[in-house]
Parts: sequence; C-alpha cells; structure tokens
Amino acid sequence: MQQATELARKLDLPPANFHAMRNAAIATLAVPDLCLSGPWHPWPADAISVDFDDSHTVYARTDRTGSCSIRRVADDVEIYRLPGLGLPTSPLLSRDGKFIAVMQLNRSLVGPTAIQVWYLDGPTPRQILSEPKARWADFRGSQYVALGYKDGSIALFELPMAREISRLAPDTITRGIVIALHPTEPLVAASSYPDQVLQLRDLRTDKVLASESQIERPLALAWHPDGRTLAVSNNQRQIRLYDRKTWQVYQTLEAEMNATSMAFDPVGDCLAANEYGSNMELLRVATGERLMKATSSPSACRFSRDGLRLAGGVQDGKLGIWRVAGGREYRALLRSKPLPKNGHYNGVALHRDGRMLAHAMSDGFGLWDLENGTEVGFIPSHWANNRVLFEPSGSLLTLSFTGLSRWPISKGLEAPGELSIGPPEPLPLPNGEGLDQSRDGRVTVTCDRAAATQIPFAGGWILHSDQPKQPIHLDPGADMGQIAISPDGRWVVTATHLIGLAKIWDARDGRFVRQLADWGATLPRFSSDGRWLSTRLDGGRLFAVGAWEPGPRLGERAWFDPTGKLAAVPTTAGLGLMDVASAREVAVLEAPNLDPIIDSVFTPDGTRLVAMSLKGMHVWDLRRIRQQLKELGLDWDWPAFPAASTSRGSLEPVKLKIDLGDKWVAEPPKDPADKSPPKPPSK
Repeated sequence: MQQATELARKLDLPPANFHAMRNAAIATLAVPDLCLSGPWHPWPADAISVDFDDSHTVYARTDRTGSCSIRRVADDVEIYRLPGLGLPTSPLLSRDGKFIAVMQLNRSLVGPTAIQVWYLDGPTPRQILSEPKARWADFRGSQYVALGYKDGSIALFELPMAREISRLAPDTITRGIVIALHPTEPLVAASSYPDQVLQLRDLRTDKVLASESQIERPLALAWHPDGRTLAVSNNQRQIRLYDRKTWQVYQTLEAEMNATSMAFDPVGDCLAANEYGSNMELLRVATGERLMKATSSPSACRFSRDGLRLAGGVQDGKLGIWRVAGGREYRALLRSKPLPKNGHYNGVALHRDGRMLAHAMSDGFGLWDLENGTEVGFIPSHWANNRVLFEPSGSLLTLSFTGLSRWPISKGLEAPGELSIGPPEPLPLPNGEGLDQSRDGRVTVTCDRAAATQIPFAGGWILHSDQPKQPIHLDPGADMGQIAISPDGRWVVTATHLIGLAKIWDARDGRFVRQLADWGATLPRFSSDGRWLSTRLDGGRLFAVGAWEPGPRLGERAWFDPTGKLAAVPTTAGLGLMDVASAREVAVLEAPNLDPIIDSVFTPDGTRLVAMSLKGMHVWDLRRIRQQLKELGLDWDWPAFPAASTSRGSLEPVKLKIDLGDKWVAEPPKDPADKSPPKPPSK
C-alpha cells in the first residue's frame, strides 16, 4: 500500500483513487501479518542460537564451539566476543543488553549444563558468574539475575556485582528446572518437564506460595507485562494462563505447536511462541485467536519495546527481524461458548466510560471488558427479542421475556477489582421489541408488536422517571417494530413492523404530532446532537428534528458518533464512515469476514467503533487506523482524536459478580398458552 500510494502521487492521480487506496489500506490493517525484513546480516552455517535486546540495538549469536559474538544490529559490527568452551551455547541478553547469560548445552542441544554471566558495559566484557551446575537463567531488567540449578534450588544475584542475595532450597523440583522472574514482585515461577510440576515461590522467604502437579508436561514460562498473568506452555500444544492471585487457569490457548519459549508483547495483547527454534506462532491473548505462524530461527522470543518488531528469523542464509502487524486496529470479540442452534445477536451497548460492553443475544446478555477484550459475565435469558442498554447513571437496562429490568452496578468502573451487578429491579414496562432512552436517562421508551406474547401490550410505551408507575401507552394495538427517543427527551418516533409506518409523538404527554411516512421508515434513530432523525426511508434520508423536513441521504441505517457529525452506515464490505453534513463517504471499515452489520456504537470519545453482526462483535480502533493512514498520507480530513491514555491496554481486568436475585426468569414458557412458571436460572 505504501508503494502504491507513492506511485499514485508520482502519476498525479485524482482524489477518487486515493479514497479507494485509503479503504484498501484500512482493510489490510484488519489482517494480522508478519514480514521478515532487514537489516539483513549473515547467518553462518555453524550458528546455533540468537537473542536481541529490547531496543533491537544489539544481538548475540552463538555457535557450535560455544563462542558468543555480540554485534550491533545497525551495521553488524562485532562489539564483544566471548570465548567458547568447546560445546554449543545459547545466549540470553538482559532487556537493555548490558548483561548476557551464556548457557552451555550438551552436544544433543537438549538443555543447558552450565551458565556464565557476563557484564557488557565497558571496553571489554567481564565475567561475573560461572555456575557449572546451573540449568536456567532469567533477568529482571539490569537489577537481578536468577539461576535455577540441577538440584532444583534457585539463587538470586544482584547486578552488576553478582552478589547473592537469596537462595531457595529445592522443593519437589529436582530435574529440568525452568524459571521466570516476576516483573515487579520478589517472586519466581518455576516448572519442571520431568517432574511435571509448576510452582510460585517467594524470593525473600523461600516460601512456596503455590505448587501444582501438571498432567501435561510444562515446557516454557512467561509473565504478562503487568505481572497478573503467567503463561505456561505444555507438550499438548496448549498455553495455559494462570491468574497470579488465585493461581487458577482462567484461559487456555490452543496452539499449533509445542512452545519451548514465549513472550508477551509490551502491552500484553499478543503472545509469541517459538518451537525449538524452527516455528513461531503469534496468538491474540484475549480471544485465543491464532494470528500468524511462520518459520523462525533458533532464538528466544523477544519483542521490541514498541511491539512492532520480533527477534529475527533466518532466510536464505541471512538473519532478519520480523515486522509485526498484529491487527490491533481491528479485533473480533469471541464468546467463550458458541450461540445455541438458530441463535442470534440482537444489539450492543457501551457504559458511559467506554470500557464495559454489553450485548444482547437470543440466550442472554454478555458483558465484556472492552479495554482488555475479555468476557467478564453472562446473564441468561432465553428469549429471541432480548435488548440491552446502559443508562447514564451506569446501571444496565435489559428487556427480556419478563419485561424491563434495571441492574445496578455497585461501584464506578474506575475502581480496580471486583464489581457487582444486580439483583435486577423490575420496571413497569412489558417485554417488547425495542428499547431507547434519553441522554439524561429520565425518559425510557419501549415498543411491542401485535404478535405472540406481545399482543396485549402492542404499541409504544413511554416511562418518565418522575412518574415511575404511570407509563404512557402510544397507539395501542399497533404492530410496533421500532421506537426511538431524541437525546433531549422531547420527541418519540415509532415505526410499524416491516411496513414502516412512522409517527412522531411528544414524549412529554404522548400527544400525536404528525405522521412522518406511511411506509418504508423503519429503523429510526436520532443523531447524538439531536439535529437529525435517520430512517430507511428514501435510501436513508435524514429528517431535520422539529421541522421534520427532509435533509441529506446518508444510508439506510446510521449510527452516530458522540458529536453527531460522523455516522457509520452498513455497506456490503462492513461499515462506511459518513460526513453527516455533506453525506460524503470518508472511509470504509472492512471486516475480514465481511459479516453484515446489524448494530453499532461509538465509544464516548469517538475513537473506537463496536459493531455487531449476526455472528459476533467487531471493534475498530479509529485512532490507530488514522495513525497508520497518516504515515501513508491517506488520513481523512477530520479533527484529530484526543491523545490515547497511557494506561490503555494495561488496566486491571474487570471482575464481575452477578446477582440474579430470586425472581429473575431465564426462560419463557415453550408454549405461549402454557401459564406454568418459567424455569429459574441457576445461580
């Protein structure tokens, strides 16, 4: 795309061509990729292993004689050479490249048999440790190095003097030890393939904080950058994610290989796994997606500090560096369990802070931590017309078989730790077909069809918070398919099912104002600034609110950003972003699987767009997309987004406790004529 853009400028092509290239560039950003690129350096035939520092400024290369060459990445000039001991070795650089542990291997290259640690900050390298019985090494920055020994003991040394500050006695592990220092706490994780055990130990007290036998043999360990998760690979092609506090497996990633080394990217979104220095795999941590698999070099996994490069691979006798495109501009949110047969998604809603996401399905309501892309809760409700909405107060509204319910959330989402939602409080509106609320949360509207269990309640409903027991019934008996309320709570628009006969009502007293159209005006929605009403009439013609005069044609279904100036409309490829004032398309967001979009919502800051298809949820990070487009000179003409929060991607995961209460109904009667009580859900 970069080459195409440069060529288009040389040819002085018209703006339409650059618009098409912008859309193509966005589509490529949604697809993860790995590209082995330079600088290219020779890879000698007797080379064994390689490692890079975090800045990818220097790298270390070892050979079959045990020699280790430390070289500059930029020009491949050798900085230091460490003497060999006659046996193959494997290097491990500290994150800043100031220290290196050279692990001597046996001739079959199975595992380390001795370790030397060298200090590289000076004109000549200085050996500070030589441990003939050490089997594994790990650094924490340039402050500490830990060594695991043949007998299962673990020693921690302070750098650069290599002063031993603690030594842990063997406990259960007596063979084949692998260790990983916690990134911030005085803890070390240890595992053993032959002993089939995983442990967490305190470096200060020698205490074993957790110990667990492993049916599958553990291979490699890696801490998440925030220290809350430990990844443990095993010989069954699995990577298990352990919660640091509970020491319980909360997720299992299914890999295509046995990972012998692993590393998280700097923000913890992706996990790279290497198999005996031959294959490398990239996985999405939150969803378990396998993003890419490629041939690698015999090296430890090592991301650069910006997460855009990965320690190198060998191609045609040359060593390069993987450029990583993890597809962070787009992600799919995958449920922990599939939808039931003939199940479907109904709608999506966002909390006011843009972090907690809720979606309605035919089997219940899913709750997600959008920041980390993880599913945090589920409320069962087996009803085809489930609807969901967050109130301005932060409470959750659900429209289910039993009617409208409010689920209070115990505390603000800015507080780390566990949140509590529920028990549900019933509101005096029946089960229905549509759900909307004014910006201040004082006016709530629903509607019901003249079909099935909704027949007694057919029409529209208005509920004012100051009159909670006196809902207003609009157009009783009408087969009402959709309903919407203006952000200021003044106007209500209703549309009949399929036909799309649309009417305008005064929300204050339910007074009929006018008929907008006698057909085709389904899917009504007000813009965020309250200026426009969108329906499917006339190809998505907008109407000026109050005057109800026709305006620009935007698209048959529109979801507006917080300013009301940008809208997302469905296209055959995904979603088109439209300038509302001019009805001009500024970009197209193309999803890799081209799923038809049924509902969308922007985050409160307008920087991300969550879309729901019939198969699942998609998230576009518009800020990241525009950053990439800007580098290509393809960004659209639009005000810059606010700067990203430095904490994004590393926040405490949301933990949600759901209280269903005693009266929550999960399933309606199978037969509408059956009056027996519904089966209550399991708590």
